[in-house]
Amino acid sequence: PQIPAVDVHSVLEDVARFLRPVRERGGIGLEVERHALSSEVDGDEVQLRQIFINILVNAFQAMAGRSGRVRITTREDGDHLEVDVSDEGPGIPAGMREIVFKPFFTTKPRGQGTGLGLPTSRRIAELHGGSLELVDSGAGGSTFRVRLRLRPRRVPS
Repeated sequence: PQIPAVDVHSVLEDVARFLRPVRERGGIGLEVERHALSSEVDGDEVQLRQIFINILVNAFQAMAGRSGRVRITTREDGDHLEVDVSDEGPGIPAGMREIVFKPFFTTKPRGQGTGLGLPTSRRIAELHGGSLELVDSGAGGSTFRVRLRLRPRRVPS
C-alpha cells in the first residue's frame, strides 16, 4: 500500500491550534522551535497527531496551577526526526520513571486519566519505525522525545 508523506511540523501546528483553549485556560505558554529542515515522515497523520495530543495534554495537566511554558523542539538526527516536548511541571518521581509507559499506570486522580496515553503513543511511534521515551525529568519539568524515521528525500531525475 501507498503510505502518504506527513509533515510533522504541520501536524504540530494543528495540534497546537486544537489544544490552544486547554493551554490558555491553564495560563500555559507554548513555544515551538523548528530546527529540523526536513520534517516529512511516512505514516498515518491521525495516529501521529494522537501522539502529540497525548504528550501535550499530559504536559499541560502536569503544570496545572503553575504558570510556565511547554516547549516543542524539532531536529534531525541522521535519518530520524526528533521532537522533544518539555514542560515546567513538577517532574516525574524517580521511582515512577520506568513505569510511566505501562498501560493503566497514571499519577492523575481517579477519573482524570486512564493511563493509556503514553503507552498508546509509544506503540504508535514504534509502528511508524520510531520511538517515544522519557529523556529527562526533575523538579524543573519533564522532556519526552518522539523519534520518527524521516521520509527519504527524492532526488529529481
